[in-house]
Amino acid sequence: ELGIEPGTEIFAFERLRLVGGNIIGMEHRFFAPHIVLDFPLDAFDTVSTHDLVGGHLKQRIGRIEVAIHATVAQPDIAAKLDAPAGSPLLLRRHTMFSTDGRVILYGEAHYREPFAFRYVAEAGQQF
Repeated sequence: ELGIEPGTEIFAFERLRLVGGNIIGMEHRFFAPHIVLDFPLDAFDTVSTHDLVGGHLKQRIGRIEVAIHATVAQPDIAAKLDAPAGSPLLLRRHTMFSTDGRVILYGEAHYREPFAFRYVAEAGQQF
Protein backbone atom coordinates (compact mmCIF):
# COMPACT_ATOMS: atom_id res chain seq x y z
CA GLU A 1 0.00 0.00 0.00
CA LEU A 2 2.94 2.34 0.59
CA GLY A 3 4.61 1.42 -2.69
CA ILE A 4 7.85 0.32 -1.00
CA GLU A 5 10.10 -2.72 -1.16
CA PRO A 6 9.69 -5.48 1.45
CA GLY A 7 12.03 -4.89 4.37
CA THR A 8 11.98 -1.09 4.05
CA GLU A 9 12.02 0.50 7.49
CA ILE A 10 8.93 2.58 8.26
CA PHE A 11 7.27 4.13 11.29
CA ALA A 12 4.05 2.44 12.41
CA PHE A 13 1.82 2.85 15.42
CA GLU A 14 -1.22 1.23 16.97
CA ARG A 15 -3.59 3.00 19.31
CA LEU A 16 -7.00 2.56 20.86
CA ARG A 17 -9.70 5.14 20.18
CA LEU A 18 -11.80 6.08 23.21
CA VAL A 19 -15.03 8.04 23.56
CA GLY A 20 -16.17 8.85 27.07
CA GLY A 21 -13.61 6.39 28.43
CA ASN A 22 -15.03 3.54 26.32
CA ILE A 23 -13.05 1.75 23.63
CA ILE A 24 -14.65 2.24 20.22
CA GLY A 25 -11.80 1.24 17.97
CA MET A 26 -8.19 0.42 17.30
CA GLU A 27 -6.06 2.12 14.65
CA HIS A 28 -2.93 0.94 12.85
CA ARG A 29 -1.03 3.59 10.87
CA PHE A 30 1.98 3.06 8.61
CA PHE A 31 3.87 6.14 7.42
CA ALA A 32 5.76 6.23 4.13
CA PRO A 33 9.54 6.23 4.66
CA HIS A 34 10.01 9.74 3.20
CA ILE A 35 7.83 11.26 5.95
CA VAL A 36 9.90 12.86 8.72
CA LEU A 37 8.10 12.49 12.04
CA ASP A 38 9.11 15.55 14.00
CA PHE A 39 6.64 15.99 16.83
CA PRO A 40 6.31 14.94 20.48
CA LEU A 41 5.27 11.32 21.01
CA ASP A 42 2.47 12.36 23.37
CA ALA A 43 0.72 13.86 20.33
CA PHE A 44 -0.38 10.29 19.53
CA ASP A 45 -2.49 10.40 22.69
CA THR A 46 -4.44 13.53 21.82
CA VAL A 47 -4.16 14.40 18.12
CA SER A 48 -6.07 12.83 15.23
CA THR A 49 -4.09 11.35 12.36
CA HIS A 50 -5.35 14.11 10.04
CA ASP A 51 -4.14 16.78 12.47
CA LEU A 52 -0.77 15.01 12.86
CA VAL A 53 -0.29 15.04 9.10
CA GLY A 54 -1.57 18.55 8.43
CA GLY A 55 -0.52 20.33 11.61
CA HIS A 56 2.61 18.64 12.89
CA LEU A 57 4.06 17.21 9.66
CA LYS A 58 3.00 20.15 7.47
CA GLN A 59 1.82 17.78 4.72
CA ARG A 60 -1.15 18.93 2.63
CA ILE A 61 -3.57 16.09 2.06
CA GLY A 62 -4.57 15.87 -1.60
CA ARG A 63 -6.81 12.83 -1.47
CA ILE A 64 -7.76 9.86 0.68
CA GLU A 65 -8.88 6.54 -0.74
CA VAL A 66 -11.13 4.69 1.70
CA ALA A 67 -12.76 1.26 1.82
CA ILE A 68 -15.11 0.26 4.64
CA HIS A 69 -16.57 -3.18 5.15
CA ALA A 70 -18.00 -5.45 7.81
CA THR A 71 -15.85 -8.10 9.43
CA VAL A 72 -15.67 -10.10 12.65
CA ALA A 73 -13.26 -9.67 15.54
CA GLN A 74 -10.39 -12.14 15.42
CA PRO A 75 -9.20 -13.20 18.91
CA ASP A 76 -6.16 -10.88 19.02
CA ILE A 77 -8.13 -7.82 17.93
CA ALA A 78 -11.10 -8.74 20.10
CA ALA A 79 -8.87 -8.84 23.18
CA LYS A 80 -7.51 -5.34 22.46
CA LEU A 81 -11.00 -3.97 21.83
CA ASP A 82 -12.41 -5.67 24.94
CA ALA A 83 -15.00 -7.39 22.74
CA PRO A 84 -15.97 -11.04 22.28
CA ALA A 85 -14.13 -12.91 19.52
CA GLY A 86 -16.41 -13.15 16.49
CA SER A 87 -18.30 -9.94 17.31
CA PRO A 88 -19.14 -7.63 14.38
CA LEU A 89 -16.71 -4.87 13.49
CA LEU A 90 -16.33 -2.21 10.83
CA LEU A 91 -12.95 -2.30 9.10
CA ARG A 92 -11.80 0.95 7.53
CA ARG A 93 -8.75 0.88 5.27
CA HIS A 94 -7.38 4.08 3.81
CA THR A 95 -4.43 5.48 1.94
CA MET A 96 -3.63 9.18 2.33
CA PHE A 97 -1.88 11.05 -0.50
CA SER A 98 -0.23 14.47 -0.60
CA THR A 99 -1.28 17.09 -3.13
CA ASP A 100 1.58 15.93 -5.39
CA GLY A 101 0.26 12.34 -5.34
CA ARG A 102 2.84 10.81 -3.01
CA VAL A 103 1.63 8.34 -0.38
CA ILE A 104 1.76 9.80 3.12
CA LEU A 105 0.39 6.84 5.05
CA TYR A 106 -1.70 3.70 4.95
CA GLY A 107 -4.03 2.85 7.79
CA GLU A 108 -6.46 0.29 9.04
CA ALA A 109 -8.95 0.77 11.84
CA HIS A 110 -11.31 -1.69 13.50
CA TYR A 111 -14.41 -0.17 15.09
CA ARG A 112 -16.88 -1.86 17.40
CA GLU A 113 -20.47 -1.04 18.22
CA PRO A 114 -21.87 1.59 18.62
CA PHE A 115 -19.41 3.45 16.37
CA ALA A 116 -20.80 4.90 13.12
CA PHE A 117 -19.40 6.97 10.25
CA ARG A 118 -20.82 10.10 8.73
CA TYR A 119 -19.16 11.56 5.65
CA VAL A 120 -19.77 14.75 3.71
CA ALA A 121 -18.02 15.11 0.37
CA GLU A 122 -17.93 18.22 -1.78
CA ALA A 123 -16.64 18.54 -5.29
CA GLY A 124 -13.96 21.15 -5.90
CA GLN A 125 -15.19 21.38 -9.49
CA GLN A 126 -18.34 20.49 -11.30
CA PHE A 127 -18.71 16.89 -12.52
